[in-house]
Amino acid sequence: FIFAAVLILFEEIKRMIVDPESRSCPHGTYTVLTTVLHVGAWFSAIIALDSCKFLKSEEFGEIGLWYRFDTSTRQCISWNKEWSEFDDHFNAGRSFAYLSTGIAALMMLLSWSICCFAWTRVPKRIAVTVLLFCTFSQGMAFLVFRSATFCSVNCSLGPGGTSGIFACIFLLFGAVAVTKLPDPRYPTMETQEGGAPLLEQIEFEHA
Repeated sequence: FIFAAVLILFEEIKRMIVDPESRSCPHGTYTVLTTVLHVGAWFSAIIALDSCKFLKSEEFGEIGLWYRFDTSTRQCISWNKEWSEFDDHFNAGRSFAYLSTGIAALMMLLSWSICCFAWTRVPKRIAVTVLLFCTFSQGMAFLVFRSATFCSVNCSLGPGGTSGIFACIFLLFGAVAVTKLPDPRYPTMETQEGGAPLLEQIEFEHA
């Protein structure tokens, strides 16, 4: 799947370079940057969510939001098999991480539509608002460091937590990238008075 996606993206970039007036990407090659940021945000968020090394506790060792790392077997073990109750900070952090990963996945899928449809002012504002909220949610995942159960003594950042920081960065820059999307290269319902542009007019302008 990843190999096929890379091939499709490569062909799309090549076609945009050969045919810069192609209507398949109305915002131009800048679309690629926006999509890459959103994919990076989702990928980093899901690594942070699924990692069993989100933080390092002096008392419990390396633990994650849903798993812990067993040093004897060198494997990740689900918390559900050996632990049933967590404090409010840990539960809140896990919930926010889950919420952020879901929103990041949705925004990643929506960002792919920029290669097919022009985003006008309203979609841009909605996307930026959602991405900022997603950034906030991902940041709130670090409430687990306030957990009295696991971090009563001392906790440090693990690889999963580092991935969570990268997710916040990608989400924030993704929101900025959406605000900087160039105007579409053909008329839209917002730029064309009287409704949607006529197909004949578009073909004439890009002939």
